[in-house]
Amino acid sequence: MTRELEQGMLAVRRAMMRGVMRSALDALGASELTLLQLGTLLLLEDGEARTVGALGEQIGRSLSATSRLVEQLVKRELLRREEDPNDRRARRVTISARGRKLLQTMARRRAEAEMRIIEALSPEDQRTVLRGLELLAQAARKQEEDV
Repeated sequence: MTRELEQGMLAVRRAMMRGVMRSALDALGASELTLLQLGTLLLLEDGEARTVGALGEQIGRSLSATSRLVEQLVKRELLRREEDPNDRRARRVTISARGRKLLQTMARRRAEAEMRIIEALSPEDQRTVLRGLELLAQAARKQEEDV
């Protein structure tokens, strides 16, 4: 069953990818963000303030490369950088309201592309898809909690 499920999920992703990816790339291109910049915003979307060093560890970049990345995003007003209240030498980084709005816009566009695909299904099949997505989300949340 695992192999069959894996192949089925791969087939679904391939079938849906073109439209959804086109929408995501259009949104990404319009924002002129790199994938690394987008990934950084997505990491910070959780609202947790991080030092530049901690962020660098999470994205797998050096402190100097992360500092440059953060500076680019701060200049575009997508991130905020503030003094760490516990260590005046350190800076903490959080997503800004503008950065959060950009991510929401991108998520909405992706959802709209997915909905255009799902609308081709019967109402009964739509309910089945919704139930499957709910189960996947539940499993993903459980997996995150276990980490």
